[in-house]
Amino acid sequence: MILRFSTQPFPAGDDVRVEAMNYSFYAGSATSSASASSRSESVEIYWPSRLLTARSVAACRGLELRESEPGRAARVALADFPSLWDLSNLLHQPLLQLLEEMAARQGFGWYKKRLRADSRDAQPIDAVGPTTDELPEKPFSAFRKVLPNEKAAKYWLLWAEQVGLILKGFQLQCLRCRAKQWIPVNAFLPPIICRGCAEPMTTPFAERPNIDFRYRLSERLRRVYEHDAIGHLLVMRHMHALFENGRRGSLVGTHPGLEVLERGSLAVKGEADVLALTRDSAFVPIEVKRTSSGFTPEEIEKFNAIVDIMKSPWSGVAYRI
Repeated sequence: MILRFSTQPFPAGDDVRVEAMNYSFYAGSATSSASASSRSESVEIYWPSRLLTARSVAACRGLELRESEPGRAARVALADFPSLWDLSNLLHQPLLQLLEEMAARQGFGWYKKRLRADSRDAQPIDAVGPTTDELPEKPFSAFRKVLPNEKAAKYWLLWAEQVGLILKGFQLQCLRCRAKQWIPVNAFLPPIICRGCAEPMTTPFAERPNIDFRYRLSERLRRVYEHDAIGHLLVMRHMHALFENGRRGSLVGTHPGLEVLERGSLAVKGEADVLALTRDSAFVPIEVKRTSSGFTPEEIEKFNAIVDIMKSPWSGVAYRI
């Protein structure tokens, strides 16, 4: 029994054939055996995930794909996204600047000024707080300022909470020791134990009639900035918009941060910041840098090695302007 789908969830390639239990995947199709008595029965096909498909195609060519730390951070950040189209909600320069500020640990501005006084530059990785507790909180007005209007700010924050990029919370102060702590709304469960004196806060809101909600980056988004993977996500969305258009799309999958190895070897040949797999089973790697100065001869040489080993018909580079 041969089943074909116009959406072609498995790439077509002369050198690509994967055998699974009772299935064979090749040429954009799945083949399954059926007994004479079950010919008239419906057959349910379990297509491999996009990442498993990419790894299977690589294995057919003697290569292994392994997730890098930036790739893992980007994948986890996308876990609750309905689709890659939702990344369009990040395509706003003032908003991205605000999010980058929110990823910097509290007091980093002072540290950055001190380095400048010594004619030194702070590295982006140094700016990111190691935990969400060290990240600054921003009020609603900060988002209202960078987004077109109040309605847009409310919509964006609601979306960001739903997909797990932003945490909504409030500040509490212990009446005994005066220690402050920030509590996410989804973690508010009385009694709240004070981190200063370890006593329960019996009246955490004291005389306040209203709560002033503030916002922090979630651990998911903090890790994206920690591993400098925000560019991976934005380039993925761009590739998806260019080449994925329903049945006429030319992509089987787009993946962030994959290391490339030869099968049986522990030596990493290189890393593709974004790797696309086309429907004709071609790999297209994209190199992503914060600035054009990152494309040094050494970096270009390493990237070209990946292009050669994957026999990519074309490749691309991307950087911030």
